[in-house]
Amino acid sequence: MEGQRRALDGVLGVLALAPEPAGQTAVVKQQLMVNCIANRLTLKEEIVWARLDELRKERRDGDRAPRPRENAAPTEPVGQRAAPARPLERDLLQLLLADPSLVALAQREVNASEVEHPGLRTLLQGLYRLLAENQPPTLELLRTRLDNPPLMMKALELQEVGLGFPDRASALKDLMAEFRKTRNSPIQQELHSKARASAHDLDAARELLRELQTRTSCS
Repeated sequence: MEGQRRALDGVLGVLALAPEPAGQTAVVKQQLMVNCIANRLTLKEEIVWARLDELRKERRDGDRAPRPRENAAPTEPVGQRAAPARPLERDLLQLLLADPSLVALAQREVNASEVEHPGLRTLLQGLYRLLAENQPPTLELLRTRLDNPPLMMKALELQEVGLGFPDRASALKDLMAEFRKTRNSPIQQELHSKARASAHDLDAARELLRELQTRTSCS
């Protein structure tokens, strides 16, 4: 029961940090999220809504607390908004956050450094780190290590989308193939350039063929 309470407060604490929903679309989205939380934790929706209201009130009371001096050093650096994530990276995190059993397979195929979007890379590194520590690579455990409410909100959205995939294992297999194709693209461009340069050099062409065979076998 205590673990269930902590999980509820952890997720709702993130929702409480978000602005109040404005517009019908935002209201529906929030309703769906609360419904999902209630179902996952086997709680009545009324209890979840009540706790969310309490956390929002605590946040508002905290906002009214005295502010630090203007010249005080910021608690964290302010960075620029990251560019939109590649669909390939977004789909990967949707699947892994929805199905932790796939994380080990993804780790064997995709290095976290291949994910260019900083937020998604942070999530993937966190899942891999949990796996390395023999911990279940779940969003619930990852949440305790994330000090980034907006990123946690995004992770919840990604998980919800991933839960809608009918065959996540098959979808991950297709994604792995796309990552390999993307990874090998620079190599193929390099080999094509060498091929054009060695078109009239027999020895160079033979060396290129050996290199192509080696790289193909490695990939």
